[in-house]
Amino acid sequence: MKKGSRASGTNPRALGTNKRAMKGVMSKAKRMGWNPAEKAGGALPRWLRFEILKRDGFRCSYCGARSSDGATLQVDHIKPKAAGGTDAPANLTTACGDCNAGKAARKLNEGLL
Repeated sequence: MKKGSRASGTNPRALGTNKRAMKGVMSKAKRMGWNPAEKAGGALPRWLRFEILKRDGFRCSYCGARSSDGATLQVDHIKPKAAGGTDAPANLTTACGDCNAGKAARKLNEGLL
């Protein structure tokens, strides 16, 4: 991994959220009438998935992989919904299929053992 690359850490929150981009996502959420607190389950709206992918530069927040590298990008919950996480944009990040499958329903800092 290159020094100073976006995915040099393992905590997506440590990557620094672009406040301007987050403001844009929340503004669009309001216009679309979407409130993460009201959604109990189900899939995220397509527009929200796209906004999260765009905010994260279309690369995995954990390993830095891009779709142009052959990675399948997904939107992942930083704090899993199973652990009380929400669908709020601040709790969503871009992950490649391998990183998301390896993480499963736990926080990244939680070990397997």
